[in-house]
Amino acid sequence: ASPRIAAALKAALEQASGDQAATLLNTLARHKVQLDGTLDRLIAIAAKDASVLPIAVAEIGRAARVAPEAAELLERVARDAKAQRELRLAAAATLLKSDHPDAFATALQTLADSDEQDGNKHRTNELWNALRNAKQLPRQTEALNAQATKARGAASLWADAALLSLATRKQLAP
Repeated sequence: ASPRIAAALKAALEQASGDQAATLLNTLARHKVQLDGTLDRLIAIAAKDASVLPIAVAEIGRAARVAPEAAELLERVARDAKAQRELRLAAAATLLKSDHPDAFATALQTLADSDEQDGNKHRTNELWNALRNAKQLPRQTEALNAQATKARGAASLWADAALLSLATRKQLAP
């Protein structure tokens, strides 16, 4: 976008709220228009308006890195039992791209919650693949081991699976 168009779009976004902001952000995302500060504005709007959360999670997922304030929003969405299953799974998968200290614990719990629900397992498999292929996974062995040895439950089984996944990595295996 030209500088004048970008300035007009940013001004419109600053003045928009709720549904207007969601529509504008969705249109920008659909046309792959990226403006400086748009993601920050989106996170601020999503923190107040749940209708914008799906757009926010998708946009954060497209970003090169996950900012700390975005990670906090993703964790909140992933842990929200009232949120849609697909949204929770997408938020947890995106959270794994961050350096958030609870990213793996949140992903394991979201996997466990999703596993207990009926429905399409495609998103659950996407989260599992994101977890087992995460760059930070080798640094999470202590946390995974702690989760695996906790009281039995689906989250500890997923932690066991993550540890087994690590054991089969050629670059890490003896």
